[in-house]
Amino acid sequence: MPKTECLVIKSFNDELLVTIDEQIFELKELSRNEKFSKEFDDIIEVKEKKKYIPPMTHPWKLASFKKQIQKSHYQHQYA
Repeated sequence: MPKTECLVIKSFNDELLVTIDEQIFELKELSRNEKFSKEFDDIIEVKEKKKYIPPMTHPWKLASFKKQIQKSHYQHQYA
């Protein structure tokens, strides 16, 4: 738990021990290059979801597309 008082002991054979509330625990040092311990299960990666773009046959998209075509025809001037 955070802010729990403990005492870390380094023994003569270079083992690390910690005492918390009169209980003794052995500490294992993880290498600095490993982000997680090998003793735990693998972390499941979350796949990114792609943004859904409706097809041209979708009713809302078709109406806006027709409106855009109609506006573009008014802006063209033919010589």
